[in-house]
Amino acid sequence: MIEETGIDPKRVVIEITETKGDLDRLKEMVDLYHQAGLMVAVDDFGAGSSQIGRIEALEPDIVMLELVLKCSLFEKVISSYE
Repeated sequence: MIEETGIDPKRVVIEITETKGDLDRLKEMVDLYHQAGLMVAVDDFGAGSSQIGRIEALEPDIVMLELVLKCSLFEKVISSYE
């Protein structure tokens, strides 16, 4: 389908949420997207039951942080300069 549009596959990002579910099946899908030249982003990392091991297994191109986690990290950086 991407070839028909003329869009460079490297400019397409497939966004997934890596919460629960079959990790092996999800990894297969991510591998297929990568083989097609598409990028993969994991959304909402840090929300709920996110696990760094799942992120490592999926090898996404982009990891998008949950807003609460971003705020927490930002507060730690700011407090380190005080």
